[in-house]
Amino acid sequence: MLKIRSSAVHKIMPGKRKKWLKGTEDYLRELWVQEKYGREREISSKYMSKGTIVEEQSLDLLSVLEGKFYAKNEEQFENDFITGTPDITDPELRDIKSSWNLFTFHKTLSEGITDANYWQAMAYMELTGAEVCYIDYCLVDTPQQLIDYEKRKILFNEQTDDYEWYNRKCKMIEKNCTYGDIPIEERCETFEVERDEEKINLIHERVEMCRDWMDKNLNGE
Repeated sequence: MLKIRSSAVHKIMPGKRKKWLKGTEDYLRELWVQEKYGREREISSKYMSKGTIVEEQSLDLLSVLEGKFYAKNEEQFENDFITGTPDITDPELRDIKSSWNLFTFHKTLSEGITDANYWQAMAYMELTGAEVCYIDYCLVDTPQQLIDYEKRKILFNEQTDDYEWYNRKCKMIEKNCTYGDIPIEERCETFEVERDEEKINLIHERVEMCRDWMDKNLNGE
């Protein structure tokens, strides 16, 4: 029986102008291929890599700012419709996002949470029974291996033979990827998402719609 990961709930939700999106069908077919053929599509990026590697640092940053200890939740939750592993469930429900750099961090401050983060928070509240989910955007230093990767990329630039240019670019990369000179209170922003039963019921409805679509369009293939 189809269950949707909390981080992917936004992929099955209706669009602003269309109730059913082509992207939803693409995502469901991807799930079907994984299940039928025992394959798993690998999706990775430097943004995802940083988020995974610096998770503990972001937890530490949040703990210092909030004045309480936060431990990483390892328990997976599920019900008849969705699954998920929230970052923090005690003493409150929280989901941590580690920004790639200072510019993406401030872009979030300006634009607010994404649809993907909103629906993920709603799914976590459904799974845990929480009334509020806090989404914490944290800015912590980029891991050295990712900094080195950024430096290696510029080796292919035609100006690399210019040592002064290369040295200057490397220093700029280091500065853009580390934030010890920025006060910690300026490196974390929290958004509060309140539980909405109508939205949660909509998730249930959409999962049912996805199951029906898969039965009609894929399970006979």
